Amino acid sequence: MKTKSGKLAAIENEWARLGYRAETLPLLLLAPPVQVAWAEGFVQSAERRTILRLAADLRIAPGSPGYNELLEWLDHRPSEEFFAETTALLRRWLGTMPEKRAAKLRNVLLLGCLEVAQAASSI
Repeated sequence: MKTKSGKLAAIENEWARLGYRAETLPLLLLAPPVQVAWAEGFVQSAERRTILRLAADLRIAPGSPGYNELLEWLDHRPSEEFFAETTALLRRWLGTMPEKRAAKLRNVLLLGCLEVAQAASSI
């Protein structure tokens, strides 16, 4: 069995394999809301605005590598495989951290998804 640090090293390798870099890592928390936005096969403008606000809340600045990658996700739907692998990676990553911190991040993920879903329904 891997140690916590061994598990984290394996997760970091997965981040890189999926295309995440240090400057784009906050996007992990936006992948689930982006997936919600694409549920109908396209991203509505209200969903896009909500996701960009969530990005600002995560200090992802316009023009940064993370912001540009996010715009790509909003303009061109990532594959189901990408979303599935990112979700699995998020679960493993949350499993390496103290429960209180993991719970806080799970809430951030859930609230982001709910906000995007609500934005879609308010049109």
